[in-house]
Amino acid sequence: MSWFGGQREWCIRCRRRMRLHLAGADSVRNMVAALSGSLAADATKTPNLLTSYWYSKLKQGQKGNKEWCHLYDTLEANWIIDSGLFTMMLCVGSNKIYTMADLMDYAEKYIRYLKQIRFRHAAVEMDVHKVLGLKALAELRKYFEDNWPVEQTIYTWHIEEGIDGLHELAKRYPYIAISIPEIRKIAKERKRPLLMMVTNLLMHIKEAGGDDPPKVHMLGCTQPDLMFNNMYYSCDSKSWTAPQRWKRVQIFSGETFKAFDKDWGVFKKSVKTHEHFIKSYCEIAKHQHGVEHTFNDHDVAAATLACWYKRMELTINKKYFGGTHK
Repeated sequence: MSWFGGQREWCIRCRRRMRLHLAGADSVRNMVAALSGSLAADATKTPNLLTSYWYSKLKQGQKGNKEWCHLYDTLEANWIIDSGLFTMMLCVGSNKIYTMADLMDYAEKYIRYLKQIRFRHAAVEMDVHKVLGLKALAELRKYFEDNWPVEQTIYTWHIEEGIDGLHELAKRYPYIAISIPEIRKIAKERKRPLLMMVTNLLMHIKEAGGDDPPKVHMLGCTQPDLMFNNMYYSCDSKSWTAPQRWKRVQIFSGETFKAFDKDWGVFKKSVKTHEHFIKSYCEIAKHQHGVEHTFNDHDVAAATLACWYKRMELTINKKYFGGTHK
């Protein structure tokens, strides 16, 4: 099979249910919105969240991190944490030059933080290939293997590693990831269908993994046409925070999302069934967990969108896995 060859009929009846992680749960404000929205969709299901070491620990400061850690300790959720290195190196700190010593120091502090907060979920490895190349990536992977449980690490495949690199990851590690933004860029350059390329990568992983294929995470993905299949284990996206960032809102139709970007009034009418629950949850968080933040209409809108993303997760799981997950 070629890199991104034509599709073929194949489907894995995987017993693992899918988890859609709401990324951006880095602050108390966003964590509460994500939790309340998820529980509004189904209070019996555990919320799935994603945070960043760079943001939750380094950017928001000691007070913000203390509040975040308190909620992390007291509220139940399935978590993924990433290093935040991509944001630091290629966005916020793009004007700096980073050395291997810099990034090894960052990795040491990242893992020290995971141990400090007794993190019992999955952590994404260091994303250094764009700055220091594949040799540095291999070295930092080895550091992760030696200092953090392999079964709690998500090792991410990158285009530069080639298909052989994908096969190696699939054979070596129990939990790996593909980056949808990376693949989307290649799809655009090659004028190939993104869905076809993603599907074929997932099939490569299944075949390389043999009788015990790894769990697969789709980084940066809540695109419904990519998600409605049973060949992956988890995905994540910050799209649910669009009301806070851009005042953009959407509604899940059962198959895809319908935008209401230019009509806030229509959106407000549509959220009435969830608004009371979400505001009540925010008040509970405020009084019982010491959250001092005021939650405005855009936070409520984000929580409502989080609710609909959770509903999409439940819909996919019901279709492919019987919906029996927690």
